[in-house]
Amino acid sequence: MQQPASTDRLIGKQVETRRTQLGLTLEELAARMRLSEPEVLAYERGQRRFSAAALLQFAEGLDCSAITLLKAPDESASGPANQP
Repeated sequence: MQQPASTDRLIGKQVETRRTQLGLTLEELAARMRLSEPEVLAYERGQRRFSAAALLQFAEGLDCSAITLLKAPDESASGPANQP
């Protein structure tokens, strides 16, 4: 298995940011996604690789597009295009 890359850390940060914007706890997001809390936390910390399927699953669980999660933090903070 490949090691997580800087891209995985950036996506993980976006996941955490979006989760907190929605007011969701780690437990609530894990329940939405049918994952364990440690699994979600590992993604948020960039300790797990994001497959295309995982990216889409997180986007669905966070009521946003996959594109939103792929944007750099400075890009996602601006503009209405990032709304669900």
